[in-house]
Amino acid sequence: MTELLDRIRIRRFEARDAEICFKIRSDAFIQKFNGELGPREISAGVNAFMPDDYVRMAQSMPFFVAEATGNVIGFFTIERKDPDVAELPLIYIDLCHLGKKIGRAFIEYIETWIKTNWPEVTTLIVDTVIPEYNSGFYRKTGFLPSGNAVCNFPAMDVPALRLVKRLDP
Repeated sequence: MTELLDRIRIRRFEARDAEICFKIRSDAFIQKFNGELGPREISAGVNAFMPDDYVRMAQSMPFFVAEATGNVIGFFTIERKDPDVAELPLIYIDLCHLGKKIGRAFIEYIETWIKTNWPEVTTLIVDTVIPEYNSGFYRKTGFLPSGNAVCNFPAMDVPALRLVKRLDP
C-alpha cells in the first residue's frame, strides 16, 4: 500500500481546493448514490456542503486532499469526537479513480496520522448514508457495523449505518 501512497500526494486542504472537493462529493451523490438514496436525500447531500463550508471545516479539523499528477483525486476529514474516538466525517474519491485502492491508502494514511497526532484514539468511526454501496469497502479495511446512525444535513436528517474500527496501539 505504501507503493500507492508514493504515487499519490496527500497534503493539507487549501482554500483553492474547495471547488473540486464540492464537485467530487456532488458527483458521488448524483452518479453513484442514486440507487440507495431518493431525490430528496441526494439533493440534501449535494447541498449539505458548499465550497465555503469546506474552507470552514479545514479551519476546525484536519482536512486532507490527495493529488495524482497535480490533480486533486479525493479528500477526507478527521474529527476528534472524544479523547479516544475519531470520526471520518467525509471521505470521497473522484469517480474515475474508484477501484484503484486509493480508499485503502486513505485509511492507511488516516490511521498513521491518528497514531502520530492523537495516540489516545483507539476507535475510528464512520457513518455512511449508502451502506449497500460503501459497507463492502469499509469491511475490507477492518470496519465492522455497529448500528444505526443519522447524518444531519442542513435540509434533512438521513439514516446511516455506523461502522467502527479498533485501532492497534
